[in-house]
Amino acid sequence: MALSKNMLKPTGFESVEPPLTPSEYDKALEKYSPEDSIISRLETAVNSFNSNRKMHQDTRAVFEKLVSFGGFRMKGQFQGGLNKKQMKREGMTKEEIEVASAHYCLLEEVTNSYWKEVDNKQKPSWVVDFEALAKAFLSSQFMHHFHWYDPKQLATAMMVLRSFYNYLIVHPVCPEYKEQILAASAICDVAEQELPKLAVVGQSLPGAFNSACSTLFGGAYADVHLSKAARDSWAQGADNVGLDRHEATIIFKAGVAAHSTSEQYARIAALRSDLSDAKCISTESLGLEITAVELPDADVKETYESLRKREGFHEYVHTMGKLTCKRWKIPFEHPVDLPAHLMKAKADMNQRFEFLVEAETLAYCVPGMKMVAVVKELDVGIKWIDCVESMHPTFHTWLLNEQIRDWKEPGPATDWMQRAMAKKTGLAEAEAEIEVD
Repeated sequence: MALSKNMLKPTGFESVEPPLTPSEYDKALEKYSPEDSIISRLETAVNSFNSNRKMHQDTRAVFEKLVSFGGFRMKGQFQGGLNKKQMKREGMTKEEIEVASAHYCLLEEVTNSYWKEVDNKQKPSWVVDFEALAKAFLSSQFMHHFHWYDPKQLATAMMVLRSFYNYLIVHPVCPEYKEQILAASAICDVAEQELPKLAVVGQSLPGAFNSACSTLFGGAYADVHLSKAARDSWAQGADNVGLDRHEATIIFKAGVAAHSTSEQYARIAALRSDLSDAKCISTESLGLEITAVELPDADVKETYESLRKREGFHEYVHTMGKLTCKRWKIPFEHPVDLPAHLMKAKADMNQRFEFLVEAETLAYCVPGMKMVAVVKELDVGIKWIDCVESMHPTFHTWLLNEQIRDWKEPGPATDWMQRAMAKKTGLAEAEAEIEVD
């Protein structure tokens, strides 16, 4: 496809924001007067940035999600059907055109709350925190609504965020928040390096040893693998996934031989050859945070190599290292009703967990990465990751914006609600009369 002249023009998303000339800086000072409120300056900056960037579908989608998450909304256009060229022919200045064609405004809840609290000299409910918003956006909205594991999509998002932060710094929008903006831009650097690793870890876990445990001891992977009889009859042509019991047993025993304590080894050696008498004694869905990665040392590698030579272990038996995690309090976790001893265990945030994971996967694990997973434990003291429900980066941050932005003011009570309340009130009054009598 041939490139048009418009496609070759600068988009405004170049890697460097050009510095302002002295006259441009003076105009910017008038536009973003320190006497104006921070919400007024930010609203102007968001619309100015939008007006001065050539947005394509992908870049606009990221920018709209970012500002929407930060308390803005799209507003109706009231320029009488005129486009920017027509408004210019009508004699409107650049600033007037920018105001007339503004796409975004702050939510009424934000502005009303801000001015009410300013007037009453109260602590603000909505705060300006560029770094926290960048962390929360990149670890929630971006991951939920975009193909974050796609390098092109990730590069687009980083380009939009960095360009916006550069704009805020070069133009004197809010110099009092410069350190925050620089910190937010630094989060983009972290995300650019870490999210590709997180994608690999998310696709690789729970890994072969954990899947083997799950297959053998009634976990999520049990009965996933189709038998030969099933493939030859009702499941002809179906893709086979998971491990069969023979493969799972080999992987499990290799991991035990290389990593178990002498006590664990003795207890497992006493089990039946098919491990059918091993019992799963606990299952828990919880948050985990990676604290350390232990790659296989020379002794572990030698153990796996000797097992392959002596026992004829197959190529699907990979060398394992250790992934150490601690409990992570899930910000959005629903309350649960558990026995006292289990609640006490959940409250112990220093509890450590060790899991066997392939060395290839451990190379991508970063201490501080988090996951929501189901962990099971055998009666011989071995824990395994049965399944991973979600993965989160080291900078994962949860803000109330996740809930409040979709909140709506309740409407008036409907007729049936009024009747139900009247009935309830009448019953309460009748009960009160009986008690008095």
